[in-house]
Amino acid sequence: MSQETFKACAFYVLAAAIIVCSLTVNGLLAFLVSFRSPINPNFGRTTNERWKIEPPYPDDRLENIFWFVQVTDLHISEHVRPKIVPDLIEWCVQVHQVVKPQLILATGDLTDAKATDQVSSFQHKLEWERYNEARKSCYQRAALTSNEKLAPWIDIRGNHDSFDMDLQDANSLSVSWFTHNVASQPQNVSHLVIDKGFGRYSFIGVDFSPQPGPSRPLNFFGYYNQERDGDKLSEFVELESRSNLTFFFGHHTLNVVTSSEKFLATMKYGAVYLCGHLHALLNNTKSTLRLYGYHHLKQSSLLELELADFQGNRRFRIMAVDHDMLSFTDVSTNQWPVVVITCPKHAQYAIPEKERLERMRYSTHIRMLVFSPSSIKSVSISIRTRDSSNTIWEAEAVHSEGPLYVAKWDPALFETGLFIIHVIAEDSQGRKSEVEQPFSLDGSTEKLPFLSSLVIASDLTRSAKFLFWTAHFAILVLMFFLRFKTIAMKRLHLFNIPVVGNMLHKLWFYAQNGHLVKPFVLYQLLIAYAPWYIGALLSNRYAVVFVNGVLFMDGTFIPSGLNYVFGACHLLLFDIPIIYSISSALERSILRKSDLKLSCQHSSCEVVKYKVMMFIAFLMIIWQCHKSFELFLNYGILAICTNVVEFYCIFMYVYQFYFAFHL
Repeated sequence: MSQETFKACAFYVLAAAIIVCSLTVNGLLAFLVSFRSPINPNFGRTTNERWKIEPPYPDDRLENIFWFVQVTDLHISEHVRPKIVPDLIEWCVQVHQVVKPQLILATGDLTDAKATDQVSSFQHKLEWERYNEARKSCYQRAALTSNEKLAPWIDIRGNHDSFDMDLQDANSLSVSWFTHNVASQPQNVSHLVIDKGFGRYSFIGVDFSPQPGPSRPLNFFGYYNQERDGDKLSEFVELESRSNLTFFFGHHTLNVVTSSEKFLATMKYGAVYLCGHLHALLNNTKSTLRLYGYHHLKQSSLLELELADFQGNRRFRIMAVDHDMLSFTDVSTNQWPVVVITCPKHAQYAIPEKERLERMRYSTHIRMLVFSPSSIKSVSISIRTRDSSNTIWEAEAVHSEGPLYVAKWDPALFETGLFIIHVIAEDSQGRKSEVEQPFSLDGSTEKLPFLSSLVIASDLTRSAKFLFWTAHFAILVLMFFLRFKTIAMKRLHLFNIPVVGNMLHKLWFYAQNGHLVKPFVLYQLLIAYAPWYIGALLSNRYAVVFVNGVLFMDGTFIPSGLNYVFGACHLLLFDIPIIYSISSALERSILRKSDLKLSCQHSSCEVVKYKVMMFIAFLMIIWQCHKSFELFLNYGILAICTNVVEFYCIFMYVYQFYFAFHL
């Protein structure tokens, strides 16, 4: 190779490396830019000057406050977990009798909609009837012991509630079961207002379930149809522009929703988005991590609060609005007493653009809601600085009215800095609850945990798309250079890099064999640009599945990031390990055939490593067969017959292993 050719190859390698590094950095920055940074100490004050820091201020009266309850991911099933329905009824009755909320929000996955095998999915009439009966039974029992008007139950669909369902099909039995058993009239965008004497508070629900709804797993990601729902959502947001606070709610976390910039621009008018969907991914009873995070949307912040499931963890949320400041706690059923500190509010969850945080500086009392089926025996309060364990202030809270407990304090003592308030509540049954949270009156705060912020603030659709295309082009470029530019790579000493050089050397054998590398390259091009398979995504509707979404036969296209996740995982966790295993087998066959028997090839250690690698490759092939069988259960025999990605690749790789072993 001439010096000019070598320089050209080196230039292309360097350019490719720069592009990949730039994309990686940009991806990381996209993650990090959404993380919550400390609030400007004067930001809240400046914002509240627009409101002139008007009274009322938090005092010892049960005024300018209300609260509501959220529950999610019930997964009422015909086949498993029979205790969910009686537990749901018992919990609901207790909520009405003890908490007495203004509203109960059920944010999706009301039913499980799975078959006995827990793989295939479709709607069950019995599950919807059990959900309806549980709700009615709860209200009937609660009404017997209460003279007050019971809180309305508002629900919205989750991805399980839309399995194998097309809401536009008026003759569908599943649609009929759904519409006759839910509490709320099915709508893509819904609207509810709680109008109190001290303010107006709006709740806007957005159903992100794909329409029509495929069977699992292709509706795990949500989709917001801007063309269909954009005008209605904008209308509701504009209508509630003068509301004290606007709450968005839905089932999917926003990181798995494929949406538009217009949607995000509309969401900035909300204070908080309440959802479920990810169950107890980071939000279980043994973990201090919670899936809470901020979305920065053009000089405004939206706080997203994911709630763990009722299905396995029996979790629910109590959220209070006290003098237009939001406070909440996530607890398990039968975990009493429950304490919600409302003033001073939690510093990590401050929304200075939406809340009247300055009112804390003019408050006369610490305020908290304490709920228990038994009478409250005592409520103790202590305060310390953020960096010290020494108590600097303590008091006993006294009962005001209803669930409100108060303690007189002087906010001037805590004017600057970050403090920790610690509350211990005990009821007459001897049950205790301890709550500790940071607060500040000058806007000081601390960042949310990195991992939870990363999960919530990231856009998984864009991230998966970036990862898929990066891996796709990287493997194709690598195969090209290994096949045609080997000398250039050797001059760059790439084969001399520890570990990497050995891997490249093995892959070189694969790339040099046309019987192996050509089908592999064609296979990668098919994954990226051709249909994956054709299947019955609904029981009566077929669709063509691509990497970027699903195209139904009537022309309806549903974009989805989930296929990018599948594609990236398939390439990184299956294709690359498999071709590396084939390359190792090919190398041994070539060396054995050429009598180039190096000592390292016969060491017992290398032999064991090789056999373990082949065994793992065998297990991966078996797992791929299992995945293909699941695809058959989900989408029918046609999905298998046309499946390029998961089915036909098995035959390709089995043949390549046979070729490598018998060369």
